[in-house]
Amino acid sequence: MSDSGRGQFTSGSATSNAANRPFAPNKAKRFGASSQPQGPRRLLGVLSEKAVEMSMVTLSLADVSATFRPHFSPGPRSTPAGSAVWWQDMPGAEGTEARTAPMYAARIWHPGLRIVEFGATSGALGDALVRAGYQHYLAVTPNGRALARIAAAHPRLQTRLTVAKTSSALRSNNGEVLVLQGARGLYLARFRLLRQAHYVALPVAPSAGFVAAFLVGLVQWLFGRLNRPSVVHLGHQRVGTFRLIAFGVRRRHVSSARRYIPHTLGIERFLRRLNRQRVRYAVLRWFESLPVLPPGEDLTLLVDDADLPTVAAMLDEGPGLQPIDLYSATGLPGADYHGMPYFPPHVAGQLLDGARPKHDLCWVPSAEDHFRSLAYHALYHEGFASGLASEHASRRHGPPPAHDYGAILKKLAPREGIDVPTMLDDPDRYLDTQGWRPPDEMLARLARHNRWIRSLLAESTACVPDDHSGPQSPPRTNVGPRAGRRAA
Repeated sequence: MSDSGRGQFTSGSATSNAANRPFAPNKAKRFGASSQPQGPRRLLGVLSEKAVEMSMVTLSLADVSATFRPHFSPGPRSTPAGSAVWWQDMPGAEGTEARTAPMYAARIWHPGLRIVEFGATSGALGDALVRAGYQHYLAVTPNGRALARIAAAHPRLQTRLTVAKTSSALRSNNGEVLVLQGARGLYLARFRLLRQAHYVALPVAPSAGFVAAFLVGLVQWLFGRLNRPSVVHLGHQRVGTFRLIAFGVRRRHVSSARRYIPHTLGIERFLRRLNRQRVRYAVLRWFESLPVLPPGEDLTLLVDDADLPTVAAMLDEGPGLQPIDLYSATGLPGADYHGMPYFPPHVAGQLLDGARPKHDLCWVPSAEDHFRSLAYHALYHEGFASGLASEHASRRHGPPPAHDYGAILKKLAPREGIDVPTMLDDPDRYLDTQGWRPPDEMLARLARHNRWIRSLLAESTACVPDDHSGPQSPPRTNVGPRAGRRAA
C-alpha cells in the first residue's frame, strides 16, 4: 500500500494489527516526547499504550463489522487519491492480503459526514481530515488565540474555525462525528449531550485526560449506550499520522424540528439564499437584530410544505452551531411540533400569505400576525414557562423565563389598538376571537406538554354543562394556494 500522501483510515482487531502496528513505549516520540521519557510523562505513555491495547482486545471479542452499523449508502470500493479509506478485518479471510482489503469504505465514514472537533488547539487533525476529503469539518477552539494560531498555521481551515464553550457547543451542533480532544473526552459521561451524533472519537495522546475519557467510554459501552470501540488511523505525509478511538452511538435522539445553520454559510447568507430561491417562509420572532442573534438564541422559521426539501438541503450542507427551529405549514415529519403542526394549517397559510420584507434581508409576519403568533407561542407552547399570569392555576417555582412575554406583548399591543388588560387577563379568549385558537383535538395533544393548557381544559370540563359544546374553533383546512411574492 502506497504512502504517497493519501489520507487513510484503518481499523482492525488485535489479531491482525498487533504485529503490523506495535504501540511500544519507544514509539512515544510520535506524540512529541523524547526518545526516553522520564517520570510522569513515561507513566502516561504506558497508560495510553495500555488503553489502546484494551480497546484492541475488546475488538477481538466479536466481528469488527458489527461495531459500526451502516448509516449511509454504499460507495465504490476504490476511492480517488487523497480520500480517506477505512480498512477492517474481513471475517474468515485467510492471509494478510485478504485481511487488509478495503471493505465498503463509504458505508462507514462517508466523505459527506459532518465532523466537529472540540478543543482544537493545533489544527493538525483537522488539516488531515480536510486533505483526506472530509470537507464538512468544523473546529471549535477554546479561545481566540487558539483560533488565530490555527488559522495562521493551516490556511485551509480559516473558514472552518469558531470559538465556543465546549458544553454549550456540544449541546447545540449537528455533527455526525464528534472528536473530543484531551480532557473534553470526559463529556462522554454526559451522554445526553452526544445523543445526536453517530460517532464519538477520542484522539490518542499520552495524557491523563485521554486515559480517563477512554475509561468513561468503556463504561458507557458496558451500559449499552455506545458500541464497542474501534482503533482508527488517519495519516497524511504533510501533517503526520493520528490514532483515534471511535465509539458508535447506539441510543441516538434527534429533535424533530431542530436544525443548525452551516458555519460556512452563516445567518445572513442563509437568509439571502432563501430569497434568491424564492422560498416561501417567515422568520417568526426575534428578527429585530438580524442578521445578529444573541448568544444561545435560535432562529424560528415557518416554511411552505413545498419548500421544505430546499431548506432542509441547505441546512445539511455542513456542520454548524447556530440552532434553527424549522416548521412546515402542515407539520410534515421532521418539521413538526411534537408530531403536530406548529400552528393550525389555516393560520400558517394566513401568516405566510401576509409576510412582509424586513431590512431587505428576510420575510417576517405582518405586525398583526407577529403579535398573534407571539401570543400563541407564549400560551400554547411555553405555557407557564412564558411568565404570563393565569387565573386557572398558579405557576410553579422554576427557572425564570428566557423572555418576558408579558412585557413584550404589552409593548406590541398599542401599535395594533389591542386592549392590553383584556388580552393579558384572558389571552386564550382573545386568540379565539381572532380565529387563532387551536382546535380542541390539537389542544388536547398540546396539553401533554403544557400544564397551563391542562388546567384550562380541566376548568372548562368542570364548568361547562354536558349539552354545551363550547366555542367552536375554525375548521382545519389545507393551506391555500401559493401566493404573494412567489407569484410576483
